[in-house]
Amino acid sequence: MEAIDGLVADSSALIDGYLDPADREQLYNRIWHCLRWQQHEPDDRITQLIIRLCDLFVLVMPSSTGR
Repeated sequence: MEAIDGLVADSSALIDGYLDPADREQLYNRIWHCLRWQQHEPDDRITQLIIRLCDLFVLVMPSSTGR
């Protein structure tokens, strides 16, 4: 349980402090890391993190229309 608490804290800090759209790879890697955790130790907090991370990832992705 302490490991999940650490994952939640680290991921929340990453989301809250995210400023550089060029650092999308860090978000992408964190999404996969959370998905692996969720697979082995399901927890609603991890589900919420995955949703928040995916939402942020989509926001910082460059638009395919060039906007």
